[in-house]
Amino acid sequence: MIVRLQAFELAVNYPGSMNRSDDASRLPFPAVVVIAALTVFGLITMVQWLVGSIATILRFGLFLLIVLAIGSWLLSAKSRR
Repeated sequence: MIVRLQAFELAVNYPGSMNRSDDASRLPFPAVVVIAALTVFGLITMVQWLVGSIATILRFGLFLLIVLAIGSWLLSAKSRR
């Protein structure tokens, strides 16, 4: 029982605890700006990667479609002879 009370007391009095009403536990504004900038940079990088991946897959699919169309055209032209 004493251990539980000590653990609860530590949790309540921890400096980063949400129970504190002062602003001492909040991040400073420059840190928030840096985190926001890194988040935006990460999102932009992810979107560019996704668009590039989709474009590469579409290019490969178009190449495969062209190769299959030419192959089928050659086979049909050869079977007509």
